[in-house]
Amino acid sequence: MALLVSTQKKFDLTQVNCLKENRLENLVSRFSKLIDKVHHNWRTRNQLGRLNQAALKDIGLSQTDVANELEKPLWK
Repeated sequence: MALLVSTQKKFDLTQVNCLKENRLENLVSRFSKLIDKVHHNWRTRNQLGRLNQAALKDIGLSQTDVANELEKPLWK
């Protein structure tokens, strides 16, 4: 019986350690995804801001549309 209890405690500690590692991995993964999104938004909004009136017309956007997009925070 004591062996079963001892084994159960070790198993629980292993589970706890695994959960802690998974939380850290999830946090790092979420942070990495956020950085990627911010970089993507910065790059594409920068390109959008450089388009001339004719190019905007070709893709169906107005200066107001562009201004609204450029005012958004980079993480959105």
